[in-house]
Amino acid sequence: MLYLKSFIYTVLTVFLLTSFSFAYEDHLQYEKGYYYVLIKKGNFKSVNAKLIEISQKYGWDVVHTLNIDKTLNLKIPYKTHLLCKKSRLEHGYSYFKAIGILAPCRIAIYREGKYIKIATEDLMEMAKRFQPEDKEFFNCIRRVQNELLDILNDTANEFERKKLIPQY
Repeated sequence: MLYLKSFIYTVLTVFLLTSFSFAYEDHLQYEKGYYYVLIKKGNFKSVNAKLIEISQKYGWDVVHTLNIDKTLNLKIPYKTHLLCKKSRLEHGYSYFKAIGILAPCRIAIYREGKYIKIATEDLMEMAKRFQPEDKEFFNCIRRVQNELLDILNDTANEFERKKLIPQY
């Protein structure tokens, strides 16, 4: 009887441990064809510097920065970073010679009320307009998009508290 009781406890424990797991919540949100994160903590200058640092950690070069705030004489900080990763660009070019329509990738960072918003376009939606039947092209664009989303999320994680949420 003792063995049966011990066996039942073991089975229940294994079941409970495997049926519930936890993961960190990401900060990504989606709206009207673009992904974004909102950062409540940190000042614009430090968030922008961390965004560039994380982009470079992923192997992306900031080839140019558009100073939208200065161009439009805005009172709020607003930058758009043009990013390129040579290996991704070469790979994309092998499937779609007009890849320059999609490159360089863009990440915008600006103040929106109390928040700093970092946003990037939905490349998968854009890719559907150019090569809807080419699965390899889509896989290439998906990898680019996933890296850009990781950059947004990793930047937000530097300033925002991560929440542990149950996964069923």
